[in-house]
Amino acid sequence: MGNLQPRTMVRIRIGCYTALFLWSSLLVFVATLRLVYTLDPRRDRRLVNEEPFYDHSIVELWISAALSIPFSLLIIFVLLCRKRLSTLSRNWFELTSLVILWCLWLGGAASSTSFWPDIGLCYTTPCSVLNAILAFSWVGFATLTFLLFPALYYVARFQAWDHHAFEQWTPRPVIHEDRTFAEQKDIGAREIVSWTHSPLARLERAQHTIFEQ
Repeated sequence: MGNLQPRTMVRIRIGCYTALFLWSSLLVFVATLRLVYTLDPRRDRRLVNEEPFYDHSIVELWISAALSIPFSLLIIFVLLCRKRLSTLSRNWFELTSLVILWCLWLGGAASSTSFWPDIGLCYTTPCSVLNAILAFSWVGFATLTFLLFPALYYVARFQAWDHHAFEQWTPRPVIHEDRTFAEQKDIGAREIVSWTHSPLARLERAQHTIFEQ
C-alpha cells in the first residue's frame, strides 16, 4: 500500500468507512431484535430462563455499533468534502476513535463467540439472529482493523498526527521566513505532491516543469 497514490488511498478509506457504517447499522438492528426478545416479559418464549434478561456482550456490541455510525459518517464527510473541523478532522482524533472502537468490537465479538460456540448448529429464529450478530460483529471488526493499522503506520512514519484526515500522509515542507514566496513554492513542489488532480493543479505542475527545462 506504500505505492498507492493519495487520491486512491482516500477512495479506499471512504469505501471502508462506508462498509463500517453498513455493518454497524445492521448490527444495531439485529442486536436490537435480540434485546427486545430477551427483555420481553412474555412467558411463551420457550427459553430455559423465562425471566427477562439481557446479554452483556450484546449490549456491548450494540453500543460499539451505535458509536461507529456517527463516527463513520463524520469521517466520510471530512474525506469527501475536505472539511477542516479543527479537532474532529485531525489524524490523532481519527486514530484515537478507531483504537477505542477496535477494542470495543473485539471485546464484544470475542465474548459473544465464546458464549455461543456452537450456535451454527441451531436453526431456530433466535439462533439465526445470534448468527447474524456474530457475523456482523466480526466483519465490522475486520473492517476496523483494515482502517486502523495502515493509518497508524503511515501517520506514525511521517509524524502526521496533527494533519487533517484528508491530507496526504507525507511530511509538510519546511517554510523559512527568509525565503521569497517563489522559493518556498518551489521547495514545496519538490518535497510534496498535492493529491488533488484539479485542472489548476495540473497547469501549475506543467508550468513548473517547463521552467525547469
